[in-house]
Amino acid sequence: MLPDHVLEKFPLNAKLRDGTAVTLRPLGKRDDTKLHKFLLAVPEEERLFIKQPVFERTVVRDWCRHSDYERNLPLLLLHGQKIIGEPYSDHPVLPDP
Repeated sequence: MLPDHVLEKFPLNAKLRDGTAVTLRPLGKRDDTKLHKFLLAVPEEERLFIKQPVFERTVVRDWCRHSDYERNLPLLLLHGQKIIGEPYSDHPVLPDP
């Protein structure tokens, strides 16, 4: 199980080099619409490197509603309410038992 203290650190507020205020937080159950919109804005040639069919809204909805924080901690980078980045790591949060 993911230690509670890990999630307690979020949201994190920061500034980018250009001074833009951003917030880093875990993906939430209600982020599907915003995340889908963000992913559709990724150029098609770059989406080829994403394994899942992110153009399908049901795939993104499933990610948001069924996140497994013990296997992977999906994070969002926001400017206000707009998603401007999705830092991704396929490294597990905790090692497999």
